[in-house]
Amino acid sequence: MPAVRLPTLISEHNLDIFGFLIVDAEGSDLVILKDLLGTQVRPGMILYENLMMTPSEHDALNDEFHSEGYRSLALSQDTFLYRS
Repeated sequence: MPAVRLPTLISEHNLDIFGFLIVDAEGSDLVILKDLLGTQVRPGMILYENLMMTPSEHDALNDEFHSEGYRSLALSQDTFLYRS
């Protein structure tokens, strides 16, 4: 199966809203979530694996989502983001 970047998937399928995004991409979570931040789409909830991120990468990513109105909940090696 060919890989498709998230902004391409969003654009090709005219996605403007979706409720829940789960990202578990074996180390590519940071790239995928940064791609999401480059779009206008903001899911209501996001669950992603933070296991392969450095603490500073994880903190910086959460700061970006916090500035977009998300709150975060650390769940061991995953992070749950939700809009309040």
